[in-house]
Amino acid sequence: MFQFIKIDKYDSLISKILFTAYFAYQFLFVFSVSELARQLSIVYSVTTKLIIFFFIIIMFCAAYKLLRGYFNKTEIITLFIVGIICLISLYNYRVVMVTSNIFAITAFKGEDYKKIIKYYVYASSSAFILNIILGLVTPFNGNAVQSRYGAPRTRYGLGFYYTTICHFYFMSIVLAYLVYKEKLKLIEYAFIFIINLVLFILGDTKAPFAYIILVLIMHFILEKFDKSFVYKLFESFTIISYPFCFILCYITYILYNPANPIFGKLNGILSGRLELTQNALKANVITIFGQTAPIWKAGEFYIDSSFIIMLVLNGVLVTIICLAFSTFFCYISAKTKKTALLIALLLIAIRSMYDFGFMAMQLSPFTLLFYPVLTEYLEERGRTI
Repeated sequence: MFQFIKIDKYDSLISKILFTAYFAYQFLFVFSVSELARQLSIVYSVTTKLIIFFFIIIMFCAAYKLLRGYFNKTEIITLFIVGIICLISLYNYRVVMVTSNIFAITAFKGEDYKKIIKYYVYASSSAFILNIILGLVTPFNGNAVQSRYGAPRTRYGLGFYYTTICHFYFMSIVLAYLVYKEKLKLIEYAFIFIINLVLFILGDTKAPFAYIILVLIMHFILEKFDKSFVYKLFESFTIISYPFCFILCYITYILYNPANPIFGKLNGILSGRLELTQNALKANVITIFGQTAPIWKAGEFYIDSSFIIMLVLNGVLVTIICLAFSTFFCYISAKTKKTALLIALLLIAIRSMYDFGFMAMQLSPFTLLFYPVLTEYLEERGRTI
């Protein structure tokens, strides 16, 4: 095992720096999607620079762990190969999000599973509440008047720059809270449901409202019947959910035919996503290593699916790597009986078919739990990493 730093004098300090930087990074990222930050350019500029600064600190912690000998030879070779592929994709696409998310995972090797998720909940909840307060006490409230259900109405952004963002961040906080607590009391289910309902009424946000309802139902049932056939079916489907959902959404977009009444109905339910994404796929050629390509053109095409965005922009190889990683992560989560985590991972797979979320640690922290779960999985089998 490669170990350049042989003393453990700074291990505790590095861990404290890592979690401080992660808290600040996550807090600032949620704040950056506030209406106030987007309207005041100086605030947004400073916030963006601070996000980059704290991410660099996170990667510094990852580098320390590499030099400290946290990774074995196989891991280093794997990371090197993945790194080369990601760098080529990065050169072609020139946006760092996917690459940065992949390698941020390494910074949290050796850290506590519950601590990682707790810091996400604290940071995201704090910024979430701050954005809503700023939306109430400042002119930057993120209101938007749009036509829905055949009549104009006001949709409230609640301090976020777009109406659905508030509710989607609440969904991520709910998922993280479930993973942290694992088991909920009835009053907690009720409290989450009430907030979910209020956000739906104010924001007219159908998708996250339905997702949260689905999550609460799944969590309640699976916790009660964790040894049933239904649970085993849930585990099996979750393990294959990422390649399954990716293939399903890609085929759906490719085969979309507006003359078909079923496709027409589905396109309406998805707010025109099938038609817009098919147009985008026709306008862009899929490449092996990614490309700089338009995913939005007013009145012509738009890609919402984070699966398809990754395929178009980051290329086939990066997409395969991320799908394989997600599948293996679901597998070890199932083997270690992480029910709430499996629910979160399954929901992200489903959501990534038509929205943002795939490999996005900014919106969900679950990829950062990979090494803690892997360590538990190997220890249960008498192995170490």
